[in-house]
Amino acid sequence: MAKGKLHNLSPGKATFNWLYAIGSQQPKWFLGSLSNRSKFGAWIAFLARGLSDPDFLLKFQSATDVWERSKLVGTRISTIRKQFAELSEAAKIELGQSAEAEFKAGVSLLGKDKALLMSLIQISDPPMQE
Repeated sequence: MAKGKLHNLSPGKATFNWLYAIGSQQPKWFLGSLSNRSKFGAWIAFLARGLSDPDFLLKFQSATDVWERSKLVGTRISTIRKQFAELSEAAKIELGQSAEAEFKAGVSLLGKDKALLMSLIQISDPPMQE
C-alpha cells in the first residue's frame, strides 16, 4: 500500500508547520499562538493518533472515489473532535506535553542533520583559497 499524507501526520511535524505558517503572519497572531501551543499540541496529537487507526486507514485506502474519501475523513475528524472534547484537562495536558517533546526532538534532529549536511558540503566542496 502506498503511504500518503495521513501516514506521515505527527504532532511534531504538525506543530512545526503550524508555527512556521503563523510566524509569517502578524506578530500578535504569533504571540497568541505560542501561548496556546500546548492546547494545539494536545489536539494535533489526539488527531494524529485517531487518523492513524488501522481500521480507518484500511477503509480510507480501499475507497477509490475522492468524495467518498473526503466523507470518511470528515466523519472521522468529527468523531475524533467529540472524543477530544470528552477528555479530562489532565489528559489534554499530558497530550500537549508529549507533542511538545516530539516537536523538540524533531527540531533537534533537524539541527543535527543541518550541521552534518554543512560539514559534508565543506568536505566535498571546500571554499576556494587564493
